[in-house]
Amino acid sequence: LGLFYAAPLLAYLRDNQLNEARFLWKRTPEAVQQHEQATAAHALLAARWRRQHAELFQQLASAPWDARLQPLVAEVTTRSREQLIDQIGEAYKVISLARAATMLGVDAGAAREAFSQRGWAFDDAGHALPVPRRRSDDRLVLQMGEAQLEHLSEYVAYLEQPQCRV
Repeated sequence: LGLFYAAPLLAYLRDNQLNEARFLWKRTPEAVQQHEQATAAHALLAARWRRQHAELFQQLASAPWDARLQPLVAEVTTRSREQLIDQIGEAYKVISLARAATMLGVDAGAAREAFSQRGWAFDDAGHALPVPRRRSDDRLVLQMGEAQLEHLSEYVAYLEQPQCRV
């Protein structure tokens, strides 16, 4: 029965819906919370909630996951790493490969490869120089510059002219 609660909890973690995962755990019967799979999934939630990334990836790799949950666990691992790399790119101007690798739960070589795929530069001291990912078009629309404001004000002024009124 713990498997049936662990699967949606992992799905919530995959989709970064931490509040939904927390409330699912609160609704989970106490007897089910003692099940090995449910306890392991809750440990992931707790690590993600406390932003203990190294612990999260260690638990993903070492917990005794049921074979039916393995694909979901792999997807949680992949998406969590991608999201964390995005956050590192936004938050840091320079980060050591060793620190980033520890955060990502991988060795320095794997971290360097992941960062290289994103076009990040590296210095001689072993530091990564993140390049933030370009924001989606939705966020760009929200960033209104002077040209957009001028265009909008011209449009509103045109619509307020007497010949435009119905």
